[in-house]
Formats: sequence, C-alpha cells, structure tokens
Amino acid sequence: MKCSDCQKLLPLYLEKESVLVDSQSIQAHVKSCVACRTLLRALEGESDTIAKAVGLEKLPDSFTRSILDQLESYPEQQRLHVKEIPPAPPRKRRNSNWKRAVVAACAVIFLGITVGTFISPAFAAYVSSFISRIGGELGLKRAAEQGYGIPVNRTVTDQGITLRVKDIVADPTRLVVTYVLEDNTGAVLPNLFVPAYDGNRIYLTDEAGTMINRSPDVFSQGAGYADYMFMLKRPSNNLVVHLELTSLKPAAPKQGSWKLAIPVDLSKAMKAATYIPIKESYSSYGIDFTLEEVTYGPSATRFTLTTRRTPEEKKRVEEITKLLVGPEGDQESLALGDYDLQYRIEDEDGRVVAGQENVSPSVNRHIYFTPGYSSPPENEEDDTWRWYGAIVPSEKPEKLRFVLEAITKTEAADFSIAFSPTDLSGAPVTKQYGEISSTFTVTRMTKGTDPETKKPVWLITLSGKLQVSDFPKWRLQDEAGRIYDLKTDYSTSSISGNKDETLLDQTLIVEGMSTLPEHLTLSMQTIKKRYTDVNWKVAIPPDREH
Repeated sequence: MKCSDCQKLLPLYLEKESVLVDSQSIQAHVKSCVACRTLLRALEGESDTIAKAVGLEKLPDSFTRSILDQLESYPEQQRLHVKEIPPAPPRKRRNSNWKRAVVAACAVIFLGITVGTFISPAFAAYVSSFISRIGGELGLKRAAEQGYGIPVNRTVTDQGITLRVKDIVADPTRLVVTYVLEDNTGAVLPNLFVPAYDGNRIYLTDEAGTMINRSPDVFSQGAGYADYMFMLKRPSNNLVVHLELTSLKPAAPKQGSWKLAIPVDLSKAMKAATYIPIKESYSSYGIDFTLEEVTYGPSATRFTLTTRRTPEEKKRVEEITKLLVGPEGDQESLALGDYDLQYRIEDEDGRVVAGQENVSPSVNRHIYFTPGYSSPPENEEDDTWRWYGAIVPSEKPEKLRFVLEAITKTEAADFSIAFSPTDLSGAPVTKQYGEISSTFTVTRMTKGTDPETKKPVWLITLSGKLQVSDFPKWRLQDEAGRIYDLKTDYSTSSISGNKDETLLDQTLIVEGMSTLPEHLTLSMQTIKKRYTDVNWKVAIPPDREH
C-alpha cells in the first residue's frame, strides 16, 4: 500500500468504516511506515479531543438510517444552475456503505465548524504537504507517496508571525524542508521567502552537531508553500535541520527570534537507495572527466562526476596568469582556467529528458547540477572537483545516457581598444573582437562617485556582445604606461539577451586617476569561452531494483 492511499483511508479506518481488506493493509503499512504511523496517532489524538470537548456518546447503528429517512427531495424549481461535472469512473473496490460514509463526512464537517478550537493543526498541515500540494516537483511527490515524507508541523511565533515547518522529504540525494509563514489569524502570507543571511542561519548538522550544509542550496515557492533544499552527498542516518532566524522581512518589520531544531531520520530512505559504479573517463580542453556513479534514491536519480585539470593545463594557466598580473599580482582575481559544464540526459531513443538549457519544461526532469566553483574542491592537492547532478526518477525502468554538451572556460583575452577620453562624447569608439565574433564600444568617460566608498572617480561606460554571460575583466593604461585599477559598478551594469546572443552594458570604475590623460587603452584580460564540440556520451546503468 502506498502512503497516499493509506492516508486517504485513515479517517475511515478510525471510524471502522474501511472494508476488511483495507483495514488489514493499513495495519500492515503503519507498522513499517513512520510517516503514516505518526499521522494515525495524531488523528487518534484529535478524535479523542473532539469526543471529550463535545461530550457526545457513540452514535447508534441506526443513526445513519434515521437521518437518511428524514431527507426530503429538493424542489426542482429551487435548484441552482450549475455546470455538471462528469461522474468519476467506477471504482473496483467494494463500498457498500456509501450512504453511511456521506453522513459521517457531514458529521465531521459539522464538528470541524463547531469545535474547531479543539482540533490541533496536525492533520490540516499534513494534507497541505508534498502529496497534496498544487503543482510542485514530481520527485518529491512520489517520494512522499512511497513513505519518505516526514510529518513535522512544528511552529514558533514572534512579532505576530508564525513559522510553521510542515514536512520534510529526505533521502541520500537531498533534504527538502517545506514551510509557511502565517499571520496572527493563521492565514498563509503571500511572500514566503526567508533569507539564509542578514543574521539568519538555516543549516544542517548530523546528530553530533557536525556541520553538513552551512546553508540551503535552492529556494522555491509554490501555491501556499515554500521549500528549502539541501543537497546531500552520503549523509548519516540521523540529521538535524536548524532554523535560527532573527529577520522575516517584509513579513515581520521588526527583529525577532524564530528558532527550531528538527531531527530527521533517514534510515528508511538510506536502505532504499541504490549506488551503482560507472567509472567512465574522458579528456577534453585540458580537463579530465570521470563519471563515477549513479545513485537511485526515492526522490531523485543522481549522477556523480569528478573533474580535474591536466598537469599541462595547470602549467599553462599559471604561466599566462603571471604574464597578465605579474609575479606579485592578484592571480586568483583573474579566475583564469576556471570552468563550468553543461549536460543533458537522453533516453535510448535520443530524446532529451533532462538538461540545463533548451529542454521543454513539460518533459525536463532536471533538479540540480552543481557547478564546480560553487563549493571548494574535496581534494585541493590534485585539483579535483566533484559535481552532483540530479533528475526526477522515472516510475518505470529506462535506459539513459549522460551527455556532456559543453565546457565553458575562463580564458586569457587578446583584445584592446584605444581611445581619447575627450573625444568620446562626439564619437564613441567601436572595435570588433574577431576571435569570438563580437563587437565592443566605449561610449563615454565621465566623472562620478564610487557607490561603495562615495569618493569621486572616473567612470567608463562600454557595451558589447558575448558568447557567455559574464562581466569581462579589463585593464586600463595611459600613454605614459601607467596602469589604473578597474572594478565593475554592478549597480549600473547589466547582461541581457537570450541563448543565441548575450548583450553587455558595463560601467568600469577607474581608481587612482587624478587628471584625465589624453590617450587611454582599455585591454580585456579574461573572457569566458564556450566549447560545444565535446559530446561525450556515457550509458547510465539502470536501477537494479526496477
């Protein structure tokens, strides 16, 4: 029995309205499922609370018949004009007590209205979780249906705002926390974003307090819910989600304190995961690749990829960096040699089922793909980066291929524009960068203010077209050979366009220039280049459990 089926039948089970086969299935399921057992206990507690609060005795067996006998036909002329909904297809399961179930449902609604103050929000919170939410990702829904959703319903209130953590789905690939913010009437607020900065801490530890994730990797918001996702590698069976919040702006204008520590038991999900080694290797553009393994978890199918620069590539990058900044310069600021990857997943017929770009949202099963520069290398000595990509798992057996589509690298640029600052107002200077088929234009150079230091500076405004979305790094030199420090004013710079064309508008802040030289040369130091002629394909072993 699936969790979703069990949870639908629990109210009938408590009222002894489920058929014998269902009752036996429910009893067997709750023995092995923590989530459904927790919900059953919550419902049992609420049933007892209602009985005590209302003081009603158990209804006699004749109650249903007596109510139905008193119902009168509704006059035809008084019926409302409504659009008729086609009847649902007949169910195979026997249900001879439908009239009694209807009356029981009416009684539940009546009691819910009259004694609502006596009912805890446990069940109401749970039915709005991963299974019942409108929209949302299929991987989370399926994992919850299989019993890997953990009911939480923990709350903390301050400044008139309640933080309610509703559920958690966790397996070896990720941990997702769903929550809402409620006002003092219990209504869910429209903006549910809670920053994991500005004094707020949202993090993950093991039960001993060892840090696992310092902050969530992804935030998403849907209809009446918000999720924070932590990417997991090979976690222990017991984790703790920590929320230590001091600011819920704009929901709560004033500072407050909202703290929760929520233990999470992954033991069931860990047993359900399958790890299959792949160990396929490839080398291109100075980078060695190894597709290490695939993990089949309840909520996601994840592949692990390791990359490292070849010794020749490392030496080349070091030599070029020294030429650009000198032996004493800031070599790391150039980020020369940094790289990013683009992938897709194909089925055996070549149809793309997941990817970062150019995949229809209706079929795209992509969840995440961690770029190497987003986290430190796991072994700095051998320059190894470990990448984790996850897609929504299939309900049926399938044969998939991992495809490396493109490599994007930060390379040394060979491009410069010479101009006279005083002549720019009447004649902007344009020059083509033939290697990347792009054109750049220096439009003006004016006096301004550094938005950070508030000091007077010179500002250079330029525009251009790029292969890859990025702000290039530049160097400025006058006719006497003096070099000026430059930095990008991100408050007035922008990158726009689409997958075919990226448009750049960049404002450069010139530091240390007291008088305006007659002639200047603006030299591009680095630029991101995209290489698409890789097309490495690797078959992903199917799940042994399917």
